[in-house]
Amino acid sequence: MQDTINYIHQVMQEDRFDLAFQTLDQIYPKKSEQERAQLALLAAELYALHGPELIDEGLGALMSAAELDETLAETPRFQVLRGFFLSYGEDTEDASEDALAGTQGDDTSRFFAACTLMNLGEDQQARDILHVLAEDRLPEHLKWRFHAWYGKLLDQAGEFQPAGEEYRSALRLVKVPWHQFVLSLDLSNVLLSQNELSDAQKLLEFIESYLDLVTPEQKLQYAYTLAQVHLNQSHYPDALKWIEEADRLEKELGDPSYGVALVFGQALMGLGRPAEALVHFKDALNLTETEASYCLHEIGIAHLDSDQPLEALENLQQVLRDPDYAYLPEAQADLADAEYRMGRLTEAETLAQDALEQGAVVPASLVLGNIAMDYYHLDEALNHYQRVADTAAEGGREWLVSQQMMADILVQQGFAQPDHILVHAEQALKFTDPSDDWYLTLQGYVSRAKDVLQQADQRTLN
Repeated sequence: MQDTINYIHQVMQEDRFDLAFQTLDQIYPKKSEQERAQLALLAAELYALHGPELIDEGLGALMSAAELDETLAETPRFQVLRGFFLSYGEDTEDASEDALAGTQGDDTSRFFAACTLMNLGEDQQARDILHVLAEDRLPEHLKWRFHAWYGKLLDQAGEFQPAGEEYRSALRLVKVPWHQFVLSLDLSNVLLSQNELSDAQKLLEFIESYLDLVTPEQKLQYAYTLAQVHLNQSHYPDALKWIEEADRLEKELGDPSYGVALVFGQALMGLGRPAEALVHFKDALNLTETEASYCLHEIGIAHLDSDQPLEALENLQQVLRDPDYAYLPEAQADLADAEYRMGRLTEAETLAQDALEQGAVVPASLVLGNIAMDYYHLDEALNHYQRVADTAAEGGREWLVSQQMMADILVQQGFAQPDHILVHAEQALKFTDPSDDWYLTLQGYVSRAKDVLQQADQRTLN
């Protein structure tokens, strides 16, 4: 009997549920009643590992085991497996009691107890169990699952560094491509949360060859995650490509989501297509209750970029009425931008200065720089744009504007600092689209700055 159990555990290292159940079916009629009870209990464990779609089969296997040997119903393994199946249903009170019974059993029973408690949202209790669980006493096919569930628990708690370590441990042990894909996707989301974008992109590109093996839902999650990774690296064409794929899959599945609509809009904003982005931001607003202020903020910015300051002002004022919104200083800076575009410079300056003091350095400084330019206070404007360049992400829209404007101001000041003009213009050219009017202007600045520097070198040599 133990040889049979060991063989099934070995088969399960490769997730061969088909072979495991086939083996059970073959030997079941040949065993004694008590042994058949043990095999039915083992079948229930396999159903539990297969996932929530086989709950009825799992409960049926437990019922068979209890009918064959009623003493099994009092064991921690039986009770915890019953609790695990019940934890996916609506009546979960018994599931919690069964999970606690499982903590009195062996390491495998305690593993299932932790999984059950996680399903019930009792994360701290689950964590206490997994923290002291002896992985080396688990069967091989449960070891990677131990790390995967523990990683998910830490991930949900926002403890991304240890969560990533657990996912990596699981990946070192798992042998099945489908599970490798799912774990890699989980790890990619952790890397995204840690802003380790290059590593996340490499991992996602590595598992792209597995896409034919996974479900449409997992393909959707893959496309959505990769779109976010590209978006956060300002790779807007790639972000749009993958969020379009996510949107297509979502429409096929018939379950539109806030996240996909939001990222779709953000990718279009990065490509300078605010009118199209507005459609998706409004879709996102209709799909959420908790993130309404964030959507309204994005809608306000899209209106600004569409040269619709009045519409932007209305949305941004609504955002500022939410005292719990996390980006109130930034929203106020954008409101200052709306006021500026409507020609109300005094109101804009007051709002922007207050937003700057609250920490919205980049958007507030851009508005203050623009106001200073309107008053032809070039040194003051230069200071504001320099603050943007020092703070904003390289290559981003705000950073690019600051580099362009600093080059332009220094030119207006008479090429007194040609080396600085050259630096700012060349930096800006790296990220300026050749179709943009700024492109030729910046090329002219680079050429002129080089001429001035060359002439200065010649005078020095003479």
